[in-house]
Amino acid sequence: AKNISGPAIRAQLSPLHDTCYDCSIACKKIDKNNNRLPEYSALSHFGALLGIDSLSCIVEANKACRELGLDPISAASTLATQGEITGNFPHPKDLQEILNQICCRKGDVQLLGLGSRRLAEELGQTDASMTVKSLELPAFDPRGATGMALSFCTSTLGGSQNRANMEASEILRKPVAIDRFSFSGKARLLKISEDARAASDSLIVCPNAFYAASLEEYTEALNAVTGQDYSPADLNRIGEKIVNSEHRINRSNGFSTIDDTLPERFFTESGSSGNGITIAPLDKTAFNEELHRYYRIRNIEDSA
Repeated sequence: AKNISGPAIRAQLSPLHDTCYDCSIACKKIDKNNNRLPEYSALSHFGALLGIDSLSCIVEANKACRELGLDPISAASTLATQGEITGNFPHPKDLQEILNQICCRKGDVQLLGLGSRRLAEELGQTDASMTVKSLELPAFDPRGATGMALSFCTSTLGGSQNRANMEASEILRKPVAIDRFSFSGKARLLKISEDARAASDSLIVCPNAFYAASLEEYTEALNAVTGQDYSPADLNRIGEKIVNSEHRINRSNGFSTIDDTLPERFFTESGSSGNGITIAPLDKTAFNEELHRYYRIRNIEDSA
């Protein structure tokens, strides 16, 4: 990990800040040649999941994904799935060519273009694919944050952390610190977080800004710009309608609550432990109880 960490990036690449238009946060990082540097999940997946500690190879793989229109999380996860099943992980220097072949559906890598779920099905080992609703999971282990575990499942996108901000309280401990290993109270907090996030997304607000601001601040800004008289409760109701509409769209396209679950291995295998912290498998009974509680709170018909 030390070879692909933040300090390694600073030492080897002397990164510069980059930003979306007119943003003061400037969370993006570029190198001296204006190449976008990998974010956390891309570093993790092209690095740790594939057993690669060459920072330059990871940077080039991330660049290739951007140029080819591939998602780095999905691409690297699919490579990792194949590696686990076959025992053949890609050589670091071959990553860029493999990604080109995936994009062009050429050579012996055509199966990789199917994504990790279909790849695992074709190779007869479905439990090797770490996906929810066929979307590969980012580099956040749900065994270490139960609210995020639930959010991966209830996300209408599939396995994404970008439909709720559960890590704010569980990891960053803002605005209030909560027990990241307990399921207690997570269903209601998840519903609140999803609604607020949907409202802020509808304002085209950067998700990183939402760690510092709340619907109260956004309401004041919206009213100042539009001359309207919205309240935070109004924005929250709008967010709730958005999330509920997304669930209805998913249901109309064949999804049900049966699809709202994690890969079974998270309930049977321990995570990476250390520094006095043990990452145990998720308690499936507690997980299901809190998930069904979420359905009752959001008034979703439970198909399970």
